[in-house]
Amino acid sequence: MLNSPMPKIILVQLKKVIEVNFYESFFQILRKNDIPIASSCQGRQICGRCSIEIIHGSEFLNSPDENEMQVSKKYGWQQQNCGHLRAACSTYFVKNGTVEVKTTYW
Repeated sequence: MLNSPMPKIILVQLKKVIEVNFYESFFQILRKNDIPIASSCQGRQICGRCSIEIIHGSEFLNSPDENEMQVSKKYGWQQQNCGHLRAACSTYFVKNGTVEVKTTYW
């Protein structure tokens, strides 16, 4: 049986590639790999501090849920001219592919 390739996150500023599992949040993945990720709510979709910018590959990710859309509206992510912002605690792979990510704090 052939191993199927795993989804990958490219952390642009850190020049690091991480192979990941489906349905594991970016917040969990970053924490597991000792990559700093801001949060005051510990990944419970409340604070909005774990925002990440998806540069390429958003088609491989889940759509924002209602909680993430409320956080996005609260913090004005859609109005900011900085690409496609997502909450790391709400974002995960639903299709195999590669996603490039950056933040303001790496």
